[in-house]
Amino acid sequence: MDDTCTKIVGILGGYLENVEWDSIGYDTDLTGYGMDSIVFIQMIVNIEEQFGIEIPDEYLLVEKMNTINKLADVVRRSLDGII
Repeated sequence: MDDTCTKIVGILGGYLENVEWDSIGYDTDLTGYGMDSIVFIQMIVNIEEQFGIEIPDEYLLVEKMNTINKLADVVRRSLDGII
């Protein structure tokens, strides 16, 4: 697990309860663990604050960032100035 994923999992842990983070894959759909649209937006705001980025509106859909890998990819690309 790289630093970006580790930090994201730490943030997600504050919003998604009863998740065994060591036992789910990075491509697991987090909507099955309680990530609805309200929780998603709260998490995104926290991720933006923690990483010092602004995620473009076109990515602010649960289905575009419903896994740890998808979240990490968008964060990395935002940090690199690609998006």
